[in-house]
Amino acid sequence: DGVIGVNDLMQLLSSFGTDCAPTEEPETAEWTCGDPVSYHGYDYATVQIGEQCWFAENLRSLQYTNGEALASIQGASNWEGSTIGSVCSHGNNPAHEEVHGLLYNWYAASDDRGLCPNNWHIPSDDDWLQMELFLGMNEIDAFNTGSRGTDQGSQLKNSIDDSPTWDGTNQTGFSAIGSGARLPNGSFDALTSSGFYWLGSTSSDLPWVRALSFGYPTITRSSSLDIGYGLSIRCLKD
Repeated sequence: DGVIGVNDLMQLLSSFGTDCAPTEEPETAEWTCGDPVSYHGYDYATVQIGEQCWFAENLRSLQYTNGEALASIQGASNWEGSTIGSVCSHGNNPAHEEVHGLLYNWYAASDDRGLCPNNWHIPSDDDWLQMELFLGMNEIDAFNTGSRGTDQGSQLKNSIDDSPTWDGTNQTGFSAIGSGARLPNGSFDALTSSGFYWLGSTSSDLPWVRALSFGYPTITRSSSLDIGYGLSIRCLKD
């Protein structure tokens, strides 16, 4: 009737202060290997190989894990003389970064601040050996240096059906590509023909390296590479 009465007020007061119906929190899906990892503004593909979880693409971060910047060096003489963590794209061409990631010198790869996300690390020689043995490499070959194995390299390299194409089978989903290297003198080499990866946790005078090359189904293991090279990095889950 348009007139506020006692009953109207009692109904209002009985509702005042009543808790609203609880809002259900959305379920957060648990991360599993194969899901992307967001790191410094980019989502990295991941892949399970045996009991290990790997990045399925090369690192492209310009920062250490704690957010501090690496030295981005273009000039050949500056690269050659650098004794700090340094990074560049192949040929100093940003377009290569989108496909091949970045190239890091050993000062960056061995820095205690780390390059991989928290709970990830640059794989060691032992980590690579574990993967290679899982892929069928025999132990005698695995612990040799130089080109070893049978088709383990092919299992890691992109196939003709992948983009960019390479001469592997990529049955692992590791998706290796020929990202080349920067030489200690600052020049660039081997784009599309070879992929080189720094390894972490070394006690030798020179760091361990893995290499995959066009025309070779094997994997090269070496510990004799100059620390002034610029090479690719893959990350491995702790």
